[in-house]
Amino acid sequence: MKLFLFALKNAIRSWWRSIILGMFIFLIGLLTTFMGSFSLTIRNQMEDAIINGVSGHIQIRPGNAEEDDFAELMKSRWRGVASLNRKQQVRIQNALTPLKDSIVITPRVRHAALFISDKDKSPSLFIGLDPRDTNYQKALITVKGRMLQPGRNREIVITQNLADTLGVVPGGVIGVLSKTREDYPVDMALTVVGVVQYRMLSLFSFSAVYMDIDTARELAGFYHGEVSDIILYLDRKDRTDAFIARLPAILAGAGVRVVKGEPAQQNGPDAQQQTQDIAPAQQDNTGPTLQRDGSTVGVRLSTYKSMGGFFMGTVSGMIMIFYFLVVLLLIIVSILIANLVYMMGIERYREIGTLRAIGFSRARTVRIFMTEIFCVTGFFGILGILAGTALNLYFSIVGMPSPSPAMDYIMGTSLKFQMDYSQAIVSLVLIFGFTFLASFMPAFRACSLKPAETLKET
Repeated sequence: MKLFLFALKNAIRSWWRSIILGMFIFLIGLLTTFMGSFSLTIRNQMEDAIINGVSGHIQIRPGNAEEDDFAELMKSRWRGVASLNRKQQVRIQNALTPLKDSIVITPRVRHAALFISDKDKSPSLFIGLDPRDTNYQKALITVKGRMLQPGRNREIVITQNLADTLGVVPGGVIGVLSKTREDYPVDMALTVVGVVQYRMLSLFSFSAVYMDIDTARELAGFYHGEVSDIILYLDRKDRTDAFIARLPAILAGAGVRVVKGEPAQQNGPDAQQQTQDIAPAQQDNTGPTLQRDGSTVGVRLSTYKSMGGFFMGTVSGMIMIFYFLVVLLLIIVSILIANLVYMMGIERYREIGTLRAIGFSRARTVRIFMTEIFCVTGFFGILGILAGTALNLYFSIVGMPSPSPAMDYIMGTSLKFQMDYSQAIVSLVLIFGFTFLASFMPAFRACSLKPAETLKET
């Protein structure tokens, strides 16, 4: 206690040095706390965009579906699209029915088509869904018009880029040219009811359009009720890993045989993702049979993590760049702290010599010096963390405004932060760690003064 009070007295006496040191510490605390919530928000926003926009928490697809990553959806082929027939869908639905209170099961049809207007034409991916499933709307920002409505068909919601290319607005009609799995052309006219932009995914120029699932089946040639995906939404995304680990057993309990294997032509960052095959009880003649090794009908299980591997990896890389800049700033601040502590040692040349002369050991003198530095560090570090937390809390309520209209389509008009209070502990540990590394050696050198040297100069 005496050591603490003595160090505190020295810090107050050299108040201007303490304030300069404290400002550096305050900056570190503010910056690391802010960056913690900012990176958490960006990462979660991207995950939510992937979950709501395309993949759900878990995606059940045919075993011969080639996409291993969400980015591959942008390259959907014109023909040969894999599908699950009605009987396969029923078997999966029956297996998951007891869990309907905790999950949402929704079918999707995904295919590529050419969209045509009087002005221009452009290929794009379309996603057919049940309009009652509104999860996709959470991934979109409405620019003009409205979203899909139950009971209506031959309507389409398109992205801003596609609307600009085709020169259409809500209420306009565009032509859609597609091909079935048998390579038959399908030509259809659809009414544009909404123009949207993707949250976060617009950063990667991802573009897909939405329509009702019955219209999408016509365009894909799924005349017997086939679907290309079955999407599962869980009540919490942190349950995804645990649920997908249980899913094979759940399917097996409903009489569905599940085996593991790698799909044909597997590629991409998710090349080691496990997949599952289902062998139906009997042959279904209502749709194509997707053979695997000549005997089984396969489905693949993917999570939003594996399907969004490319985009999440890119976001992680961007966040790492931010943190690299923060670490670079910390190194610069550490050098400034080291110089400041060294100057403090020179300034207290006589004081240190006197302490050594009256019997203080070098270790004890260093403890006094470091305790003084840690007092300043603790006060200003906590102050910086509190300021950063208050800033994050403010942005979590009112949102951080978008710096430009172009950014509105990435982060919205404002980005509402997600709080991570554990970041305060990480920031405090980081602050004390960098301060110790920056100040110990200068303090040790300053306190290594021999008493005789001071007496000679006096």
